[in-house]
Amino acid sequence: MAGTLTIDRTNLGLGDLVFGNDPETGFVLAPGLSFGTITWRKNTQGEDQFNVAGRQLIDYCRASTTVAGTVEIYGASEADLQSKIGEAITALTQVDGTSGFQTFTITFSHGGTLYRCTATEPGDVTPGDDGVFDDVAMDNGNFIQALGFAIVRDPIPLLGPI
Repeated sequence: MAGTLTIDRTNLGLGDLVFGNDPETGFVLAPGLSFGTITWRKNTQGEDQFNVAGRQLIDYCRASTTVAGTVEIYGASEADLQSKIGEAITALTQVDGTSGFQTFTITFSHGGTLYRCTATEPGDVTPGDDGVFDDVAMDNGNFIQALGFAIVRDPIPLLGPI
């Protein structure tokens, strides 16, 4: 069962960019998307205090986490591929030359369940499988380039359990 990843581009004056499972659209979500580990920032009273045995939890809150995965970009020609790579990088980073970065919404749909969160920093994008642009692959007449990404998200989801 394949999922879709939707990137809200309202801040850029554009419609959503959807990474699904159909290469004909030019934007495919590769298996292995992660919404990150739930971790906590903790303030504890440690063993260095004479009247505390072990550690005592004083305060806590959820720490930031990262949405990470890989998308595959398909183009009918080299020029089409480069244009779509630019479109994908712009969607995943959301940095505009005029207004800078603004938070945006990421939605993952899988098996009828929606997971939604807010990206709180520009995404980091890594071209290719090893951090460099691969020699462009071909599949059924399409040019293909993988892009890895990691986007810091608000730890409290807008929708879904993660």
